[in-house]
Amino acid sequence: MIAIQLFGITESKSLTSWEHQLVEVLEDLGVEYDLQVVSDLEQFILYDLRGIPALVIGEEVLFERQLPDNEEFLTILRDKIEEWRSSQNVA
Repeated sequence: MIAIQLFGITESKSLTSWEHQLVEVLEDLGVEYDLQVVSDLEQFILYDLRGIPALVIGEEVLFERQLPDNEEFLTILRDKIEEWRSSQNVA
């Protein structure tokens, strides 16, 4: 299972939109995931985020402020998830 954090202001339109898009892409990829929506300012600071909403997979910040279009988003997520799966098999 891959840990995913979505940072933003709870119930904002942009965060809700990101969350729906993210879940759709993850389900298309057939990934088991633990998605946490984070709105705690201390957590924003911990990841040194420059803008929200932001997406973190594992410990890597992938996106801040805005998402790419669906095709690019899917490609980037697929690559990152494959990297994560590979690292899990090695460990």
